[in-house]
Order: sequence, then structure tokens, then C-alpha cells
Amino acid sequence: GEPGSEATRGANALGHILLTLGNQLLQIKDNATAQRVCKTSAGMFMHDPEMQGVALHLVGVSHFHMASDNKPKAKEILPNAAQAFALAAECRVGGGRCTKKGASEGISSLLFLGRCLFELDSPEDAERVTAQAISIGRQVLGDQAKETNEAIRAMMELKRQMSAR
Repeated sequence: GEPGSEATRGANALGHILLTLGNQLLQIKDNATAQRVCKTSAGMFMHDPEMQGVALHLVGVSHFHMASDNKPKAKEILPNAAQAFALAAECRVGGGRCTKKGASEGISSLLFLGRCLFELDSPEDAERVTAQAISIGRQVLGDQAKETNEAIRAMMELKRQMSAR
């Protein structure tokens, strides 16, 4: 429906319920169910990019945990996590709508994306998105922000792991 319509308000309310359920499922480590619930939630938020970003980030987290729990299939699962984190970051910081909250959450999505890319043997891409996280942190939150410093630490760890390979 159109933004603000009754159908959209209903979808938004259902999206919040599903997001809460998905988060609870992640807490009890039912990652496969959480992934499906959060993906459905993201669809309900088509007129609310901020909330859609939250739901997509949780989709990525559920895939990330599934990959961690199933090392033999990790290379098959991680591309799904990477895609979800990339979409979550776009919802949070894309299109010129980068608020402080969006920057903080977007940095988290980008750092997860970088980790996925590194695990998928794409260290240059991992370095690129981690640098993007640092840049957003510095521009929107400032050099002293916790999130900016997390991104800088992630870059240092990435460089360390790249040199160890």
C-alpha cells in the first residue's frame, strides 16, 4: 500500500511483531526460524527503511550464526549473510539519509559484511567496506565515537589477519 495507508500501518505493526519474535528466536539460537521470520518482517517494512534495516541486519546475523555453527557449509551460507548485511547497511546509510542512529547501526552492518567478505576470501572487499564504515563514523559521529573506534579496531584486526594469511 501507499505510505500512511491502513494496509501499510497494518503491515508495519505486523513487521514489529515479527521482528520481536525473530529477535527472541535469535536469543534461543533458533537461527533458521529467526532468519525466515526476520526476512518476512523486512518485507513488512517496505515504507520504513530504518526498520527494514534492523530486520535485514537480523537476517544477516542469523545466517552468520548458521555459518558459524556449520563450518562445512559456511562458504555456502555466508553469501546470504553478506547480502543481508549489505542491504541492511543500504537501508541505514544509503540514499543520503544518514542520521547518527543510522550511522551507528550502518557501521555495525558494514563491519559484519566485512567479516563475511573476509571469510569468503575477499579480503580487498572486506577492507573496502571496513574503510567505508570508518569514513561514515568519522563524518557522521566523529573521530571519538565508540562506533568509529570499533571500525578502526576492526580494520587493524583485518590487516593483521590479512598479513598472517
